[in-house]
Amino acid sequence: METSFSIVRPSRSGIAKKIWSGFLFLLKGREKSFVANRVEAERFARERFRALLREPFPSLSDREVADLWAAKLNVSDRTVQNWLAMTSSASITDMTIVGATHGIWQTAAIFVGDDKRDEVMARIGR
Repeated sequence: METSFSIVRPSRSGIAKKIWSGFLFLLKGREKSFVANRVEAERFARERFRALLREPFPSLSDREVADLWAAKLNVSDRTVQNWLAMTSSASITDMTIVGATHGIWQTAAIFVGDDKRDEVMARIGR
């Protein structure tokens, strides 16, 4: 399944104009159209969430990591094992809780890794 995103210049002023300038800044002044490869985006998100779950417990087995996170997140250990095996995706709520335990900067560092923006976009786009 593919999802297409197009950025269109807003006709309003004020807040829309500020948001638009932020988009232009992030895109280095270039308007772009982006088509997501949802399969690759899902795989990428699952890999990075797995890294986020494993980071505080590098020497533990997946089962031990699952037991620890299950207790913290109030979910079953099987649910966390599925996240670690990358066979299912966590909810945005669970991702937020896990991210909050690491802090914003460490979460961003783990999620982004060594990849540059263009590398991530190339991986999850078509």
